[in-house]
Amino acid sequence: INVKVNSTPSLSISFVTDQPTQLSKRDKNTTISIKNDGNVILPNINISYDKSTLKDRVGREVILTFIDKKSNIVVTPFTLLPGESKDILVTSNIPSNLNLGDYKTTLKASTTTGTTTGTTFLERSTDLTVKNGLCDFGRVGSEIEIVRIEDISSEDEFDWKPGDNVE
Repeated sequence: INVKVNSTPSLSISFVTDQPTQLSKRDKNTTISIKNDGNVILPNINISYDKSTLKDRVGREVILTFIDKKSNIVVTPFTLLPGESKDILVTSNIPSNLNLGDYKTTLKASTTTGTTTGTTFLERSTDLTVKNGLCDFGRVGSEIEIVRIEDISSEDEFDWKPGDNVE
């Protein structure tokens, strides 16, 4: 009896249970899991995000770093065997003078693999939000809300941050 098993490459990305899907100055880290759900080896898996979505209007940006939880080193392209997974610590560096607001990006895991039926490009993604507000604990109460701060005294860009004295 001959049984033919089809090559089925499959990749998934998800947040590890009980890990935040939003980062802030208080919660700077989260953990994602990348898993080979298929039956073929997946080589050269890359993790990336769109850096332009984490920039404020003057170009200051949140930097994300991906660290292998097992080896505690920055992730470089890696290989997963069928059924194998890798937990990745996502750390954020949020500039203290970053404009207030929510910054949303998409974390992507991607690879190209060759099978008997040809080459397959796999990409899976999950959304991540970086919240930068006046309070590290998020919105507290509902009596008042600051929706906009504008300096109308000149046309120069101002660089205020929480805690600054404004005259």
